[in-house]
Amino acid sequence: MPAQSFFHMFDLGISDPARGVFLETRVRLSRLFSEPMDRIFAKVLAFCHGYDPEIVFATGQDVTEPALFKKSLIGDYVDWIDIGSPSQKKLNKIIRSHTKPNIRLYFFRSGNQAEFAREYRGLDQEYAKRISIFEFDPNIILALGDEDSKHLKWSITFLEGSLYIDDGKRSFESSVAELNPIQILSKEYNSVESSHY
Repeated sequence: MPAQSFFHMFDLGISDPARGVFLETRVRLSRLFSEPMDRIFAKVLAFCHGYDPEIVFATGQDVTEPALFKKSLIGDYVDWIDIGSPSQKKLNKIIRSHTKPNIRLYFFRSGNQAEFAREYRGLDQEYAKRISIFEFDPNIILALGDEDSKHLKWSITFLEGSLYIDDGKRSFESSVAELNPIQILSKEYNSVESSHY
């Protein structure tokens, strides 16, 4: 039996001058009852950061799907976007795919880098180079997490590695850092926090 879910509505104003993206859009996002709000917020920020009109949110019913994706007309992944550090089993098939989709991971919790290093320690460097990793400051996600509303309105601007969010009541300034997966894999971590849900 599929897991039960409900929906969140986001009215988004997205501005990304470097990519020429200026638009307002509304997204309806399915959320499983077991899914925490910080993960929902990270999904929406990832959607905005890599905005493409053909990128869609996964329903959450198929655990093999990433959080967001774009497919070609023949059903191959063009963009494969996940939140946090996915399991090696989930990502391996895509990494080794002949279709070579754009693979992006978005870290949003303090333990995500360490978990990625543990999960992919032996990953071939050529495969690691195919993964783009971005990191949202966990503090901004926690600050946004103060509100568990079913309908939110955000104005979001990306400018030279900075992230600005206004929800009509509060304004936040943070960063979106691009990380080097090879450097992450070469680091030593003392402990690993679990970031799966």
